[in-house]
Amino acid sequence: MLMKFMKRNKINKMEYGYIRRKKQTLLLQMCGILAVGAAVFLLGLLLNKGELANIFTVVAILFVLPAARYLTVWILIFPYHSPKQEEYEKLSVLVEGHGLLLSDLVFTSSERAMHLDYMVLAGGQAYCYVETEFSPGREGAEKNKNQEKHQKTTKLLQTTERYLNDHFAKEKFSVKAKIWEDYPAFEKAVRSHTLQEGELEEQEKVRDSMAYFMV
Repeated sequence: MLMKFMKRNKINKMEYGYIRRKKQTLLLQMCGILAVGAAVFLLGLLLNKGELANIFTVVAILFVLPAARYLTVWILIFPYHSPKQEEYEKLSVLVEGHGLLLSDLVFTSSERAMHLDYMVLAGGQAYCYVETEFSPGREGAEKNKNQEKHQKTTKLLQTTERYLNDHFAKEKFSVKAKIWEDYPAFEKAVRSHTLQEGELEEQEKVRDSMAYFMV
């Protein structure tokens, strides 16, 4: 029943709501595995008159390993959130005829995890947006302009941009990534491109090439 529920409600990587659903799925999987492990452990105690040293205890311990893996991924994506639905719906309308909209992107390199709210593939561009505490118009943005923190945020965005561009170059895609913290500027950049015939298929290839490093 649990597997049917998760399959029916599955959201693919880079689709809106993926981060929210992924967190829920990971928690369900972790709790399910731990519940089975606990049941095996208790069964072992029951069959062995309370003696801990039995094969059931060993099997129960093995259930901790996949549960720990699910917990690790959950901790990795915990700081990130799906964008506001109203904002996404407005953007999806705006993007029509301009490019391919991706959302809820969380990916990893050998060094760190990275996150984007949106990416719009349009021609030879990957227009990216992520809201940070320094995004113009965000509540408290001016108060939060701590120089050191701002520099760290800028460095992370540069690292993310470079990682994406290295991937596109490696896969021989003529695509250049640029990340905005300023949402109106991001929207303006997206509107600057108009889809050409046959372009969408190429953008889907670019999207699919990123799936392997997405969480």
